[in-house]
Amino acid sequence: KVDICPASSTQAAGAGAPCQSGTFPTPGLIGYQGNMGSVNLEYKLINTTSRVSLPPSDKMVITTDVGSHKTNSVSISQSSMSFGHSSGADITSCRFMQFQNTPSRSVYQLTGVQCEVNITSCTTCNISVTGSGSLYNKPITISGNSNNVLISLAETVFEVRSSGVSSGNNFQIFTPNAITAKQVVGDVNLDTQFTVFDVAENTKVDIIGQNGNDQAVIHLNSVNGWLNIDLGPGTNNVLVVNIVAVAGQSLNVVASAGSLSQTFESSKKSSRRRVNSAVNEDNTTSGSSSSIQSIVYNNIQTYQYMFYGTNNAKSTFTMLKHQDKSNVNIQSILSGGGDNTVYVSGCDGQTIVLVNLVGAGAQTVIVGNQKNLNGFNCAIRITADADANQDSTIIIQANADIRTLQWEVSGSTLLVHDILNGDNVLRVVFSNIKHIIMEISSGGADLSFPQDTPDTEFVFIFPFPTTRPQNTVQVPRSS
Repeated sequence: KVDICPASSTQAAGAGAPCQSGTFPTPGLIGYQGNMGSVNLEYKLINTTSRVSLPPSDKMVITTDVGSHKTNSVSISQSSMSFGHSSGADITSCRFMQFQNTPSRSVYQLTGVQCEVNITSCTTCNISVTGSGSLYNKPITISGNSNNVLISLAETVFEVRSSGVSSGNNFQIFTPNAITAKQVVGDVNLDTQFTVFDVAENTKVDIIGQNGNDQAVIHLNSVNGWLNIDLGPGTNNVLVVNIVAVAGQSLNVVASAGSLSQTFESSKKSSRRRVNSAVNEDNTTSGSSSSIQSIVYNNIQTYQYMFYGTNNAKSTFTMLKHQDKSNVNIQSILSGGGDNTVYVSGCDGQTIVLVNLVGAGAQTVIVGNQKNLNGFNCAIRITADADANQDSTIIIQANADIRTLQWEVSGSTLLVHDILNGDNVLRVVFSNIKHIIMEISSGGADLSFPQDTPDTEFVFIFPFPTTRPQNTVQVPRSS
């Protein structure tokens, strides 16, 4: 049955409205006669039991009452929409498609769109958007509550926000209401870049790479929900995490091979999440307050941590042991002063650690795990700015180590290894460092400077008592 009404009508057909009604056999084909170029058409599909072919019109609006079709399965492509297995519409062009009154727990499967799509009032729905990004040259809007969205497109750039997922002008998927769970899957074979700008509280985002060498860029301060990253079987996957301190609040970051968390601590009045603090009359707090954000990740070969400190605050970054044969790049950045400390508390095998100290202020790198170097068998390169306003310090902590260690400073390289097990070697290469402090093991030490050293101050701290009869230091006159 077809009801045709002028747009000015506010009454339903059959109730005295100026509408025309008719019936046609199924499958039905609606055609036009005359010039339709200036006519705005709206088709309302209600309880259709078979397919209908709609004529082409780039001014056509299609409104669908999904619940009236007595199904919880909807399929949308560039040429059709289907409700269950038998009913739906074939489309060649349109301006807008709106899906209303969707039953709870419905399933939407999108493989392309002909025009702009709006899915409204969807509750606990599962929505999948698959295929090529070129099939989605019109925006999609999904609204409702507690929905799960899977976006798996043959695209190489994804920008992920709580408000939606996009790839420049290639496709745009808007989610004005918080989506409970969002999965974003990259191209099957090509290298893919994911950028996560924010994750809303009480929501979950999964970033999934495939066979390419993929990259994920995370803006950690805006991650307030759960973020899981698995970049897949690529051999050179890269994780970039932007970590920004807040003025007046201390920042503590802990990064491992599979997770990273940051905690802001403030002793000032704050209305943020609070721990062990007293409530004042103005509903602010005094004492300590904290806010925690974290992410988890897998299948990463190169880690790049952009660690931005701030003035009037002390910020610390702790690197736990990462997987063997990985590359770890820590950029400790200050602007206009501040105090950044980087702890390298574990590295093994063929792990390469790069630490760059950038900007004026106090920059400190501490190497050791609970003042022990046991298990450190890796290379660490630490480079500071030549800026005279940067005060850079390296501290090698071994004063809880009971082994007898040999220390050798040769030019801009510091080697530390166990005299009894010479294969356990820590190599620290440094540049523009103003101070190097060595806290010597209680098992004693042999120190030597076979070559001239750069313009660096060296400080040796020997424990007392020592289990070794003597410590040896050899410094040639030329040094």
